[in-house]
Amino acid sequence: VSRERTHTSSPLSSECRKGLNRYLNVPLRTQMKHELGLRPKDLTFVFGHTHKPYQGKFSFEEYPGLVSVYNMGGWVIEKRTPSPIHGAAAVLLDEDLNATSLRLYNEAENAGEYEVRVEEATDQTVPANPLTEHVGSLIEKTSGAWREFSRITAEEVEKHREYLRYRVRKMKEI
Repeated sequence: VSRERTHTSSPLSSECRKGLNRYLNVPLRTQMKHELGLRPKDLTFVFGHTHKPYQGKFSFEEYPGLVSVYNMGGWVIEKRTPSPIHGAAAVLLDEDLNATSLRLYNEAENAGEYEVRVEEATDQTVPANPLTEHVGSLIEKTSGAWREFSRITAEEVEKHREYLRYRVRKMKEI
């Protein structure tokens, strides 16, 4: 079985999607039924897996509506060349349980392509939630600091990539 993080054509391989489906429909649904005694009409599921940040709306048979799914990805550099699907995000929730993703970076060929942005799991039929709007306005107001963050992130990712190349060369010498 190949590892999920090696699938770079989409955020989730079909095998991982099946696992997510099993998890939400069986143990999570069973626990919510036991603890809450009801099936929530609105659900947001946040997890950190595969080094590939993303968000989206998914249909699960045990839930009446679309489920908002957020993956935070990770700060792992494991390829000698950039893989734009890999990166990291911080998923934020407010007191009303609105969720938004603060996308901190995705790997890119050029340092200028690193950019912090705000993204929400949405089906495009409803406007952005208040948290997404608020965080977006804060990012805009402090854009200079976020540009500096992105510049440093691009530099650090490249340093890690150079070290990985070095380690691979050394392994070939053994």
